[in-house]
Amino acid sequence: MSSSASPNLQYAGAPAQQPAKKGLAVAALVLGIIAILGCLIPVLNVVSIVLALLAIVLGAVAMRAARKGRAGGKGMALAGIILSVLAIIGAVLANVLFGAAVESISDSVEQQQAADAEAANQFPGATADDVVAGAGETLTVNDVDVTATAIAPQSNTLGSFLCSTVTYVNNGADQATFNTFDWKLQDPAGAARTVGLFGDNDLQSGDLAPGGTVSGDVCFEGTGEPGQYILLYEGSLFGTERGAWINTL
Repeated sequence: MSSSASPNLQYAGAPAQQPAKKGLAVAALVLGIIAILGCLIPVLNVVSIVLALLAIVLGAVAMRAARKGRAGGKGMALAGIILSVLAIIGAVLANVLFGAAVESISDSVEQQQAADAEAANQFPGATADDVVAGAGETLTVNDVDVTATAIAPQSNTLGSFLCSTVTYVNNGADQATFNTFDWKLQDPAGAARTVGLFGDNDLQSGDLAPGGTVSGDVCFEGTGEPGQYILLYEGSLFGTERGAWINTL
């Protein structure tokens, strides 16, 4: 009587197939991806550099193991190394550019502060954007030529005032505005006052066409104590220039 082989019979000497270990390769790839994602963020990308270096080490170990047949994932390990190298290069470039930008901004701030300090020597409160002249001279402020006569004491039944006759000439291509309240007078104590409501102000306000001209008086409350007075003109809400005429009484 013949006997049949059991279906569960295993052949001795036939080793079971073991799956290749890919842990290090996967770790290298994941760290490389994280490093490349954060490499362009200045300062914080220091973390990316650390992760990239770690990924390169793990990837190198994984590739060596793969060549000896002890592990798999050679392609993932190589990809992790490449991403990590790119992350390091990107992080270094980002930090260099960031440093240059910070230095440029710092230099600009220092230059502006130096210019303001130099301008402040002309009169208290002066800035580098001020256009400064003596009384009676013409200044160009935001494409408008403005002339202001020396301030002179005046009085009426309502009080004492310091007045100047101002003249606008619009040399720009667009309309310009004129307004009594564009003017202030800074007294020797450094207080800048708006026009006095009861002074003989006849400048009024309006628009000035290109090539047009208009004149009028602006008056400020004051008796004219001896000292330096600064007639200030701010002719535009959007312009940075300010006209300043230095008067001495």
